[in-house]
This record gives sequence, structure tokens and C-alpha cells, in this order.
Amino acid sequence: MYCEWTQIWYGFCYYYKVTTQDITTLRLLSQNIAGSHKLNPGEIVGYMGAMQAQDYNGTLWALGLRTGKTQKEIIREIETGAIIRTWPQRGTLHMVPARDAKWLVGLSALRLLKGAKRRREQLGIDDNTLQISRKIFNEALLYEPWTGNSPRFYVVEWINFGRCKSWFRG
Repeated sequence: MYCEWTQIWYGFCYYYKVTTQDITTLRLLSQNIAGSHKLNPGEIVGYMGAMQAQDYNGTLWALGLRTGKTQKEIIREIETGAIIRTWPQRGTLHMVPARDAKWLVGLSALRLLKGAKRRREQLGIDDNTLQISRKIFNEALLYEPWTGNSPRFYVVEWINFGRCKSWFRG
């Protein structure tokens, strides 16, 4: 199987025959799966624009495949904040360069917020409960994680034993 296309350049007509093997090779090279692996994880994510990241371990593997880095090296890059995991489109988790996260999320934020409002209504989460949980989570981000005295600890307790157990339906 092959494809043909024509390119006109300076009045000359060039014909290319591209085989399935050519297409496969070009795809592997363009996605940095084949090649020299000279880019670090942050550069790969920037080059790709965004990488699906619903499966965190799968994302680590995909970054390792493209960079030749170990899992620890990739996690270190994530922990530095060069790349972050967020919802820039379709409500699907992606790894994106931190520098691009704001504008990428902004592209679909309005649509996602409308969908979230409908979902909260389906789950029976009123504005008061949303405000309380927003306050707790915002305060939780200011403290060290998972100590017995931090708000993060109480958030987990509230979720596990408190009034929001019903939130986790479907």
C-alpha cells in the first residue's frame, strides 16, 4: 500500500510515493518514540502540546519511552512543576507544560463549568456545600500533606465519614 501526492515548488512538480513503512517511520519519529531521545520530559510534553494522562503510570511509561529517562527521573520532573496534570480539554486528564496550563484550560473552561454545574445538580450538591468544600480544600493546600493536624487530614475524614459520601455515585 502506498499514497501519492504532488508538491509544486518553484513551478516544478514533484511526485512522492509513500509506503506504509514510510508512514510508520514518520509517525514514530514525529512522536519522538524513535530517534535520539535528547529531550527531557518537560520538553516532550511541550513538543506534543499535551499528553493524555488518565492513567498516571501509563503516562510515566509514555514519557520514559520518549525520553529514555527512568520513572524516578520523570517523577522528579513532575515534582519540580515543569509539567502538570490537569483537565485542559474534554474533561480528560492531560500532562501539559506548566507555562501553558492556564491558557489551555481556558480554552474549554466555560463548557466544562457548565457541565460541572449540571453534574452537581444530578448529585444534589447545593451551592452552600460547594462553598464549604471549596474553603476546606483551599485551606488544605496551605499545609503540609496528610498530618493529623492539617486540613488535608480533615478533608479525608470528611469525605470518608462525613456528609459527602453520596458524592461518589457513578
